[in-house]
Amino acid sequence: MHIRTLSLVGLLVFVSGCARTWTDFRGDVDRFTTRFPGEVKLQTVTTAGQDVRLYSTTVSGGVAQIAVSSIDPKLIATDEDQFQLMDQLRQAMLVHLQAKPHQGDPVPTVGHVSVIQTHVNADISETQQRLRAHLYLTNGRFYQVIVIGGGNWVQSADATNFLESFKIDQTE
Repeated sequence: MHIRTLSLVGLLVFVSGCARTWTDFRGDVDRFTTRFPGEVKLQTVTTAGQDVRLYSTTVSGGVAQIAVSSIDPKLIATDEDQFQLMDQLRQAMLVHLQAKPHQGDPVPTVGHVSVIQTHVNADISETQQRLRAHLYLTNGRFYQVIVIGGGNWVQSADATNFLESFKIDQTE
């Protein structure tokens, strides 16, 4: 009995030591909140002449990342423009990552007032990695909320918690 108790205590200490540290994060400039599974790093990269802010953390098995870029309002003057641009941006992400979607081509849907969103599940060619992404287009910004890595990480409850914790601040 005494050995069992010690084993159970040892297991509890080990499991609690393995618990992930979550960071509640507010991107004031880009107007969003989320929970990152670790410490957040911010960097700005320029792609095709466009500044993209990358908020990311590395976890065992992969990466959790939010990429935010500004969109010229002239490109999204109408609802049709917004849906077309979302599709183009989704396709560009897949091409850039050399990823093949799991379930055909998702159709962008309206998530809530003035937000166009779509979700993508894909395999990344030649790397044995997977991708889950939630994409949002609203208020002149394009948000890519992404988890990339091995299948265990990408399909984990932690990855889902990260993806689902993302909220856009719609207040002006």
